[in-house]
Amino acid sequence: MKKLNKAFTILIIICLLNTTGLLKVSNGAEASSTNEEIILTKEEQKNLEEDLNSELQLALATEINENLNVEVTDVSKLGTIVIDSIYKDDNNSTNINMKLSPQTEEIIVEVESEEGESIAKDSYRVEIIDISDDVYKLKFIDLTTGEEYIIDSTQVEAAAVPALIYVIGAKAISATIQYIGKKAFMKIGTKTFYAKSKDAAKKATVNFSNLTINVGTKNVYFTRAKMRHILEGHHPTYWTGATGKSMFDPNLSVTDIKNIITSVIRYNKTKINTNLKAGLSENYYQTINGVKYRVHINSEGYVSSAYPNK
Repeated sequence: MKKLNKAFTILIIICLLNTTGLLKVSNGAEASSTNEEIILTKEEQKNLEEDLNSELQLALATEINENLNVEVTDVSKLGTIVIDSIYKDDNNSTNINMKLSPQTEEIIVEVESEEGESIAKDSYRVEIIDISDDVYKLKFIDLTTGEEYIIDSTQVEAAAVPALIYVIGAKAISATIQYIGKKAFMKIGTKTFYAKSKDAAKKATVNFSNLTINVGTKNVYFTRAKMRHILEGHHPTYWTGATGKSMFDPNLSVTDIKNIITSVIRYNKTKINTNLKAGLSENYYQTINGVKYRVHINSEGYVSSAYPNK
């Protein structure tokens, strides 16, 4: 591959990296996110893919950019983004496949370029050396030869690449960050969970049946609607964004939580029966596997809330 053609390819890659927002990661405090795990539902994966593609299509809506086609082809549940791009003009054809992981900041790029009858294939690992505002310095490491290319935005010659390729990147800058950043999120250990719509808890409880638990002369009632409410407020996978809530272990299933709540009720059945006969609402507690849980039962015998006790 000719030197200018390789430089051209690398500069397209830079624009795409800028598009996904990975070039916004600094070497300072913001880089602490590299140890966090992003968890996206299938619906969020699809939405993110569609949002990014919409931004890219808007950026490409000009005759001058008709030679360049970019498409987000996959978004994993951990936020890894796959982007395929094709550049074609009268003399060159370049296919670029990029895999970007926001968690590890790993960027792997595979390139196939055709110039006349000559075809060249290259694979790179991209390392971020320095990022400051709109200035960046990157290292492209050829995975076959070990050859390294240092790309410094302050030293790029404008003639090396059509200026509007940068426009394409600018039009779609931070689409990923904007999509994720506008959503409420919480951190549990190394994992980051984003707020869901109420549909998530609704789907999770579709097979949940209302329960009636006898505690003596009185009954306790645990409804599907209340289980859905508990999940929305206190389970990271179904959380809808309310702040100040204590959370169940994200690894607990809906059945696990149902069993915890029914266990607390049976453990406290004598006290519950007494209080219900007196028309009292009360909190009840039990420690299970080292975690203290709180269940509130109102004066009518209905479970009204349940969560780990802070």
